Amino acid sequence: MTPLPEGALAALAHRSQVLLCLDYDGTIAEIVEDPARATPHPDAPSLLRRIAARPDRAALAIVSGREISVLRRFLGIDEGVILVGVHGLQILWPDGTREMNAGASRADLARLRAWVSANVPSGSGFRVEDKEFSIALHYRCAPAETAGRVCDAFAEFVKNNTPALTLSPGKCVIEALPRIAGKGHAVRALRRRFAGFVPVYFGDDLSDEDAFAAIGDEGFSIFVGPERTSAARYRVDSPRDVIRALTELVTAMESHPHPANRA
Repeated sequence: MTPLPEGALAALAHRSQVLLCLDYDGTIAEIVEDPARATPHPDAPSLLRRIAARPDRAALAIVSGREISVLRRFLGIDEGVILVGVHGLQILWPDGTREMNAGASRADLARLRAWVSANVPSGSGFRVEDKEFSIALHYRCAPAETAGRVCDAFAEFVKNNTPALTLSPGKCVIEALPRIAGKGHAVRALRRRFAGFVPVYFGDDLSDEDAFAAIGDEGFSIFVGPERTSAARYRVDSPRDVIRALTELVTAMESHPHPANRA
């Protein structure tokens, strides 16, 4: 990865239409101890509104592991924004059309819920997030030894007893979700819908790697965080840098009413 060049997205907006995809946690919101308190960067909602107001210049999607209802509550905006939740299993299009796809996983999710209820100790720092189509086990606040033991057992149960589910590790979270899920699938669907728009994707977690791969060399894949191995081409340090890049993008869009050409 190389640092995202200053002004790169502004230059892109001058010449092309943009498919802008943003992860939420760790990208336009800081990672916090309690995921329920992960409010967006103060400048994010207004920037997103300004981008969404220019559908002739950009298509805007929030692509997250969170549920759509949670994203709407945090951002306070959905007009002109495509909300992709639970790693692509939920999609809310700007016209209000909803797509839900849990696959053949409901029975396996029910089995896992029963296992979690019986085996994840309450009051030990764990937080279970049941998203209907997936189950995430957060362990940021659990003692390291207990977290390792419970997460290993969680993973073992999923592998041996829920064939329709797969595991997705993240930052102090392990999630079981249908095998058909994946941010890469969502990005490829968005690219088909917005053919000719140059894709830009910001993300910070392991679950964003297949989205980076789905863009490849045909757009801007941007990892948010400290240097590490990633399929992303570029990197920025933090959500503050994401906001800075989005500000450059918005300013360029608003100062040039029409792209010079379509990519």
